[in-house]
Amino acid sequence: MRRNAPALAKITSPELPDVLQRTRLFRRLDRGGKSGITWIVGPPGAGKTTLAASYARRRRLRSLWYQIDAGDADPATFIHYLGIAARDAAPRRRKPLPHLTPEYRKGLDIFTRRFFQELYARLKPPFLIVLDNYQELPEDSKMHALIRDGLEQLPRGARAIVISRSEPPPAFARLMTYNALEVLGWEELKLTPRESEGLARHRGHLRRPKIAAGRLYEITQGWAAGLVLMLERTKGDNPPPLPPDAAPPGVLFDYFAGEIFVKTDAPTQEVLMLSAFLPKMTAGMVARLSGERRAGRILEELTRNNYFILKHAQAEPVYQYHPLFREFLLTRARSSFSPARLMRIYQSAAAALEETGHTEDAVGLLRQADDWEGIARLILENAPTMVAQGRTQTLMEWLGALPSGYLEKSPWLLYWSGICRFPFNPPEGRRFFERAFALFRETRDRTGTLLAWSGVVESIVHGYAELTLLDHWIAVMDELLADDPTFPSLEIEERTTQAMSMALLFRQLHHPRIHDWVVRAEALTRKSANLNLRIFTMAYLALYHMWTGDHVKAGLTVQNLQRAASDQELTPLLRIVRHVMEAIYQVHATGGAADLAAVNAGIETSKATGVTIWNAVLLEQGASIALSAGDLARAEELIKATAAALDESRRVDVCIYHYCNAWLALLRRDIAGAQSHMESSLRLAIEAGSVTLEERGHVLMAQILHERGEEQQAREQLAQARRITERTRNRVSEFMCLLTEAQFALDAGREADVRAPLARAMALGRR
Repeated sequence: MRRNAPALAKITSPELPDVLQRTRLFRRLDRGGKSGITWIVGPPGAGKTTLAASYARRRRLRSLWYQIDAGDADPATFIHYLGIAARDAAPRRRKPLPHLTPEYRKGLDIFTRRFFQELYARLKPPFLIVLDNYQELPEDSKMHALIRDGLEQLPRGARAIVISRSEPPPAFARLMTYNALEVLGWEELKLTPRESEGLARHRGHLRRPKIAAGRLYEITQGWAAGLVLMLERTKGDNPPPLPPDAAPPGVLFDYFAGEIFVKTDAPTQEVLMLSAFLPKMTAGMVARLSGERRAGRILEELTRNNYFILKHAQAEPVYQYHPLFREFLLTRARSSFSPARLMRIYQSAAAALEETGHTEDAVGLLRQADDWEGIARLILENAPTMVAQGRTQTLMEWLGALPSGYLEKSPWLLYWSGICRFPFNPPEGRRFFERAFALFRETRDRTGTLLAWSGVVESIVHGYAELTLLDHWIAVMDELLADDPTFPSLEIEERTTQAMSMALLFRQLHHPRIHDWVVRAEALTRKSANLNLRIFTMAYLALYHMWTGDHVKAGLTVQNLQRAASDQELTPLLRIVRHVMEAIYQVHATGGAADLAAVNAGIETSKATGVTIWNAVLLEQGASIALSAGDLARAEELIKATAAALDESRRVDVCIYHYCNAWLALLRRDIAGAQSHMESSLRLAIEAGSVTLEERGHVLMAQILHERGEEQQAREQLAQARRITERTRNRVSEFMCLLTEAQFALDAGREADVRAPLARAMALGRR
């Protein structure tokens, strides 16, 4: 998405002409709440934005201005533009603020506090933050809690002003209970008779302003927009006649704006009506839309007269109509232009917005024109950038605007639908990827085919619940490469390689070409420029080497991962992945004391950043380390913490949780409890299709049944584990089977049967 003037106007304070200084309200804003937060609430045209902007100018406060619109209902969009505002306010700070990408969503409150703390550290008090047009957020939006949490981090010496047509939502109640937020309401906002007279003198329209302003005040009752319109309409000292039933501000505004509008020439009227289709505009945009060369002069004249227009000072000034005036002009346009002309205007205005990168508003206009092709084109052009920014909610809304039939005919639209859903609902994302794959393959789009295939596999693996589905997709990849072993690009090869490595690791360690894929993946970790992909691929390779019993290679891979993940600028997600792999390696390759340094480091990073998606895995590995070391009390603490972190839809995680419980119960000689947990663990392992957990589950169940004296059933469980390990060649599971076999023989007094399995186990252990 291109960076551009209209988009930046969203985060630029308006440039005011010489306006009436409302010193009475300036003193009120100086007080604010205990935390320096003021909520200004009043009807449209009450002068809220002008008050905040003139206050910042009079007090010479460094300010960060943010104009909320409907797109900010997506928290990632709000965070994205606020990050741009922070960059512009503190250009010497090169490291950008983080985007709200999917890994932060479950810890949104932690992310929010951290984000705003970093934002405020860059601004340094004293400063002012203004959030304008707050009423644009839906009543049930998560944004209310996010913004409240952000404002609560406001440092001493800083101030915040929220501008809205509505009272603070319930989420702000706790700020109000301890007087951290004060409300400046409509009764205080109203112009006093003296201020009305001052405004009349300021605009210079009346011969005897004191007398005439008094009469106008009786009519407008302190409503600033009404007074400005009536002053514009008034000649001499007599106010114009009122329309019937003119009490509602909107009616009064439309009446007097109409009285003034009809006195302008036709070309000017057309410029005003056409420009109203642009939420924010430059003179060049309006000139292209209207064909009127005088567009810039018309906008500048409105600005000089302070006539319901805001100007944002930039290299090319950006203008924005007051909402009341814009709605008046749009109403006039809809009644003046034919439906066919309106459709053309929507499309032309959308093109002007798109040209300057204001894509969100362009999509809104194309929706009104039912221009599905235009919306689809904008989605496909902007999807990669928006996904990288975490703005999948907005992207899903655009995709949702398309008719279902249109979506189903486009494999790329289906693909991006899958990308949006995959982090939050992997099974739903997989279904979109599958439909995209079928269309891509039908049309022989190899790039799309391989990307959709990768999306399917990633959804299955990260869903951690239906790994048996991988068998089909492994076979599909074998077919694809048999037909054509090449890849369209290095990036496609890297992503496909990572996905295939994951699939084989979790389902087919015995695959005839697994060694080739491992070699390809190892090369990827050395040369890929994609650090995220490199680190995750190293993690899967480390698991592969652990499970196949090559602990030397596993250790080297973990060391390489540690080096790659040592950069302090690394994302929290990748730092946590490093700690997860350190913990897993410790479970597989070391013994002795319960060293939980890696687990603790991962959990601390999670607490500090809000990236919680790996917490269950970290805690389960911590429990395994403690159990291996015989620290049962610590293991119990970690297992209880795991229960709180579990996502029940991820069967594999729940399976490991029961496995750890069974292990703990067995060590405590609670054999009945151990068997109950192990039955649950085995059932989940089979349902989830986790071959590794199934084979290890049979081993532990054999040990539990052995302790119960049920030798026949114990041998059957051990034999089942051996059958699986012979197929999978999982050397760790084979090692466990051999030790268990030796233990059973020793306990039965069959010493002659101990030596052979023990010797084979030791040979494996030395690798």
